[in-house]
This record gives sequence, C-alpha cells and structure tokens, in this order.
Amino acid sequence: MHLRARIEIFPWLILFALATNAAAQQRIEFQRQKFDRSRFERPDPSARPSASETPAPAAEPAAEPVGTFAPAAPAPMPTEPPAASSSSVFAYSNAPAETPAPAPAAAAASTNTAIFSADSVLPSGPPPTTYPPDATPEEKAAIDNPLFDQVPAKWFRDPDDYPELLALQKKTGACLLVYFKNPSIPNEKGLCSWFEKSITTDIDWRKAMKYFIKLEITFPGGSAVRDLAAEFKAVKTPGIYIVKPGSTMKNRILVFDYPPGGGRPTPIDVPVVLQNVKTRCTPAYQNLF
Repeated sequence: MHLRARIEIFPWLILFALATNAAAQQRIEFQRQKFDRSRFERPDPSARPSASETPAPAAEPAAEPVGTFAPAAPAPMPTEPPAASSSSVFAYSNAPAETPAPAPAAAAASTNTAIFSADSVLPSGPPPTTYPPDATPEEKAAIDNPLFDQVPAKWFRDPDDYPELLALQKKTGACLLVYFKNPSIPNEKGLCSWFEKSITTDIDWRKAMKYFIKLEITFPGGSAVRDLAAEFKAVKTPGIYIVKPGSTMKNRILVFDYPPGGGRPTPIDVPVVLQNVKTRCTPAYQNLF
C-alpha cells in the first residue's frame, strides 16, 4: 500500500520540478546601475571659476512707479457739429439758448389749467356763493348772512303761499324746503308716514328745520297743487326739495334708497339726510347743523 501511494505522488513531483525550472528560465535580470556619488559632493571652496567662465547677471527690467499709468492719447475734438435732426429733441446747436416768452396772464389764470396742474392747490371748503343776476346789495348781504330771526317756525300748507314764501326768501336770504306727500296711495302713504314719524321727529332734524322756510304740499289737490308739482317735477312721494334764494333749481333730497329691481325701499339715516341737505344749501348753512 505504501508503494502504491509513492507511485501516485511521483508524477506530481515531476510536474512541480518542471514548473520550477521554467520559472527560473523566465527570470529577467536587470543590469545594476552604478550609484553616482558626484551629485552629492560639495564643491571645493578653494577652486574659483575664472572671470570668463562666470556668467553675467541678467538685466532686471526697470521698475515702474506705483500708481502711474501711461498717458492715453487725447481723443480728437470734432471739427464740425453733427447735423441737426428735426425729429430729435437733443439736436446740437451752437446758438445760445433763447429765453421763452412769459405766458399771458389770461392763460395763467385759466381755471382748467389750475385744476389739472400738478402744482395747483385744490380748492377747499364750501363752494363760493352765487347770487341771482338781479340781486341787490341788500339781497346779497342777506344770502351771506341770512336773517334767521325772521324765518317762521311753522310749516305752510297752502300752495298759494308759494309766491309769498319766495318773496320772504328774497328778504331773509334763507333756503326754502318743500315737502310733497300723498296719503291716498297705500305704498306712498306708508313711506310718508315713516318719514314723518322717524325723521321729522328726530332732534337733529328739528334743530335744522328752524333755519328753513317750510312748505308742505299734499296730493291729490287742485290746479295749484298740480301746477306746483309740475314745476318741481314731483312724481313719487315723499319728495323733499331744497330751493336756494333766487335759484330756479329744485334739488331733491332722498330719504329712501330705491332698489333698481323695484324691491322694498331702504330708509337713509338722519345724519346722511342732513348732510345731503347742507350740500344743496348756500355756504351760510355749512356750519349750522
């Protein structure tokens, strides 16, 4: 058995020997280089090179002063002016600038220019007082300072009193307030009733009314009522109108907001109504209530 094992191992030993011999034949031998010690030897200080062998030092460039630059060549000045163009607002011209002529005084005082100018001062306060064309100095003075002590406290209810009330207005300079109502139509009756119970009983409204000549007209009526309603163009009630002294304008004061679709009217607050009344009056009324 031992012999058989040795016979089996013997071929492997032969193969190993052949492989070792092949590797030894393929070994590459490199030629050794001799180490050069001269590169690390210090030069002999006693041996100095001759003058001919000493290289001349290289010339250093001249240092430029710090902060200086080469002057730039001046740009040539134009000998001829460029051609002027009518479409350019920067046209070149050697002629001296002309002083613009002052605007006429009438143009400076133009109302439109003052309103739309950026430097203008917007007017403030009440509008200026306007007088009837044929107003006398006494009537103008009454418009500026109405004689409220001569204004009756009561309400007039006869349409025939209207001419006499205009004469009283001309004398006192007070504004006239005319109230149209129609209790015969259910819807308007209710609105007029609300106006009389809610607004005319308000303390601020009652204080303001002492400065007005007051006239109340009730529909339906005779020819005098119809003529007065046609003059004021009073159709729906309640209708409240303000007439300034000597004016033909009848300014209506709304006490309800009427929806466009015909819905239920909405009452307007008393302070808003009084403010609208003041805007329809003369400047003398602006600080009374």
